[in-house]
Formats: sequence, C-alpha cells, structure tokens
Amino acid sequence: KQHSWKTWKAEFEAFLSAIRGENNTPLSYIIRDDDDMTDNELNDLEGPAREIYEATQIVGSSAETHIESYEKKSDGRNAWLCLKKKFEGDDARNAAIAIARKEISSASWERNLKNWNFDDYCNRHTRANNTLSKYGVPVDGPSQVRAFLDGIHNHTMDSVKSNVMFDGETKKDLG
Repeated sequence: KQHSWKTWKAEFEAFLSAIRGENNTPLSYIIRDDDDMTDNELNDLEGPAREIYEATQIVGSSAETHIESYEKKSDGRNAWLCLKKKFEGDDARNAAIAIARKEISSASWERNLKNWNFDDYCNRHTRANNTLSKYGVPVDGPSQVRAFLDGIHNHTMDSVKSNVMFDGETKKDLG
C-alpha cells in the first residue's frame, strides 16, 4: 500500500523509536536533524544504519530510486537525509505551493452535491491557504476573501457576497 510521505515518515520514526541500538539508544537518534555528527558518531552508526536502511520498506516505490546508491554502503542516515531532501526540500515546497495556488483558483461551489458541499469548498480554501502560510507565502486577507467569493457560482449567494465585500471587517479576513 502506498503511503503519503507524511504518514510514512511518522510511522517510520515511531518504528525507529521502538528499536534500541548498542547503548540502548533508540535508533531514531540516527535520523535526528543534526548535521554536526562527529566522526566517532558516524562510525558507530555502521550497524544501526543497516537496520535503518532495511527498515525503510520502500522497495518498489518511487523513493527507492533516490536511495539505491546508499544500499551497498548500508548508509541509512544518508539515505534518510536524501529522502527528507526529496520529500521536504525546495522542490517539494515549490510543488506544494503550486498545488495550493491551483486549489484556490480552481475551487468552485454552485450547490451542494452528494460528494461536494459548501463545507468542502470552505475546507479546500482553508487547507490551501494554510499550506501557503506554512511555506511563508504572503497572501493578504482581502485577496483570500476575493478568491473565496469568486469561486461561489450560486446567484442566490450574490447578496451575501456583496455584503462581505462591502463590509469593512469581513472583506479583510477569510477567517
């Protein structure tokens, strides 16, 4: 079964937390966000790093191609750092921003349907704006409100949309 990176990462970190290394230290220690590991620490990782590499269980997934070069060396730490860069680095950030912007511009609501209602429309905008905020993309309140209202294509809502746009407070903040 394919997992999202976020889900897989959380499960993998929990898995490593449950496995103890030579000094009874959880293997999750190896994947910590610390680039200042000493040579001695790196040398001590040789055995546990093999366990990390084997535990990734990503054989056959798209991620496998990114870490194949680390298998021969049993370099679990660098395989982990490579995966983090792939799924959390600049390319992933830019892709998430592009998806969020597309979600906002393509979202629309005309009437409630079986699998799409006004709450779904609101949640799509909220999630997309939260993603933009998470990555530090500046979007002012009036722009959020305007994009939200532009996606509502139900003429019975025209008076509500006008009230929102002409009210000094509601036109400033989507929240």
